[in-house]
Parts: sequence; C-alpha cells; structure tokens
Amino acid sequence: MMNHSGKMAGLAVAAVALTLTGCSADANVTKTVQLSYASFVDERNPHSRAFQAWADEVTARTSGAVSFEAHYSGALCAAGEIVSCVANGTADMGFSPAGYEPALLPISTFTSIGFVTRDLQAQADAATVLFEESTDLNEEWERAGIQPIFHTPSNPYVVATSKELSSLSEFSDLSLRASGDGAIALNELGANPVAMSIAESYESIERGVISGINTSIDGLATSRIYEVAPKIYDVGEFWGNGMILHTMINKSVWDGLDPETQEIMEETAKSVSGQFVQDFSVPGAEADCQVLIDAGARVYSIGPEDKGASWAASAQEAQIGDWMKNGGSALQDAGSLINEFKKLVAERANETESFSPAGTCKKLQDQ
Repeated sequence: MMNHSGKMAGLAVAAVALTLTGCSADANVTKTVQLSYASFVDERNPHSRAFQAWADEVTARTSGAVSFEAHYSGALCAAGEIVSCVANGTADMGFSPAGYEPALLPISTFTSIGFVTRDLQAQADAATVLFEESTDLNEEWERAGIQPIFHTPSNPYVVATSKELSSLSEFSDLSLRASGDGAIALNELGANPVAMSIAESYESIERGVISGINTSIDGLATSRIYEVAPKIYDVGEFWGNGMILHTMINKSVWDGLDPETQEIMEETAKSVSGQFVQDFSVPGAEADCQVLIDAGARVYSIGPEDKGASWAASAQEAQIGDWMKNGGSALQDAGSLINEFKKLVAERANETESFSPAGTCKKLQDQ
C-alpha cells in the first residue's frame, strides 16, 4: 500500500549497469511516496533484477521522493493472486503474466501463445507497442484497475525429466507438470499434462508420480528440480517464445502520482524493457546454466526436426483456438489482434541470431 513518508526502502543494487535516460535528479518531483511491489519469483531472477534496476533509477531521478519496498517469492501475494492484489491495493505494484488470472485480463492472455518467434526481445518490444496502441487492451486493464509499466519476456520452455528420451515421439503418454498454454502444446505431442505447483513437482517426480516438468532454465535453477529431473530437453528450439510477463501498478496509485514521476517511470521502463534480454536474460542464463552443469544435469536437443515443425504448427493453432474461444471471445475480431502482434514481431525479429538459455547451457556444458 502507498506509504506517504520520507523513509526510503532499501533495495539491492542491480547486478547489471543500465544505460538509461538519465542519471541526475529530475526537477519538480515533490510528492514523497513509498510503493510496495509483489513478485512470485525470487530476487535473483532476471525479472527481479530488471525491476530493481528500474526502481533504483526512478528513486535516483526523483532524489529519493519515490522509493520501493519489494516482496519476492510470494511473500506479499502468491502466484496466481498478484494481479488481484495490485487491483485491490494490497500491493501498489506487482509482477505477473496475465495468464495466471485470466478472469481479470482475458484478452491479454494472448501473450501466453507460443511458437511465434525465437527472438525474445522482438516479442517483448512488439508487446510493448501493442499494449500502447490497442484500445481493447487499454480498456481491459483500466477495468481491472491496473496500469502496465513494462513488459518482459519469459525464457523459452524446456522439459526436464527423470527419463532419457531420444525423440519427441517419446513424449506420448508422458506425465508432465504443465498448465495453461503449456498443457495445450504438450497435449499436441500426446503427453499427459498434470496441473500442480512447481513446489509439488519436485516430490512428485522423486516419487515417480510424474516423469518431469515443463518450465524454463531459470525455473529449474531456482526450484532445484534438476536434482530429480537432470535430463533437460530443449523443446524451445521449436516452441520459441514463452509468455510475456507484466510489471504493473494500481491505477489509483498511478493516477495519484505527479505527472513528472509518471514520465520518469515511463522513460525508465522503456530503457529497461528494451534492453532486457541483453542486460538481464543473457547473464542470468549463464549463471543458471552453471548451476545445472555443476549439479550434473545436461541439456539436450531433441527432434526429429520434421516432427518438431509439425508439432509447432498444430500446437500454435490449438493455443490460438483456445484463446479465441476464451480470452478473445469478447472481441469482434479477435484474429486481428493476434495477426497484428505477429506482424509487429516479424518487423523486429532476428531469428538467426536469437538468444536461448538452453542454447547457452549446451555451449557451456561442451566447453
């Protein structure tokens, strides 16, 4: 909740130095506030480091008038409740994908559709433009009582298992922890998606209840699931992008800020989100991969390529179809939103030089 005091929250200095819009204090920011921030990931996560860098810069440019109190790992609001927490004022700011609370942001759940691009920065930049320009998206967030600050890409998916696999065909009937669009995609491979928390997955894999988990390299490193599922398969080679994650603020809190503060926040947000992959994802992946390698886990490519290509086509079609029936059902022309997003991505994407955390791991483990 907004705390109108001069007391500044102590935040860790970001591990990565950003080239932002300005380092000196900006004039005319007179209202002193402290804003609470809720995240379901820990403070080491690349998205947390990005928030910390953004918050530090905002605090510096407002000469300490705006400060932040960050709550990580679900300490203030649990995963699946953060959008609601920000909307009802439990937290002033938060970090979450729209897909965790689709009832509040149904249209915005298109950001969980995969198989669009391997260029994560292009995906995030395209989402930033679309959220700025789309009346439907702006009205949805306003109805929910929240304001987007910036959008960042999650890492591509991998599947970590306790079993050795040699082909995508062997995913058939494999029980894997997955949810949402991830479950839809794996269902197209014949897998048996099982909904459960990441915390529950460790014991379930250890006991043989499920064979593995659909998550990301950073998700594996944080949860230590590599201890029970050390065989990691790079399905992201075909899947491409993961979901977009949103840093948001309560709309009433936003409206109560000085116009100068709003401008500083928006300018700093563009710098952070526009450099996210280079400044946060890349170094984060190198650290996460080293954790996996040191523990004896290994990342493998999996195919064959023709099977992967046909899966990518059918899985995206299934994901889009599900969104059209659910999240996009309120729109007169839901297909135009997806097509516009794909167009914006294509204009920005460099598919041949795109970054992949799994690819980083494969390079490091072979050195």
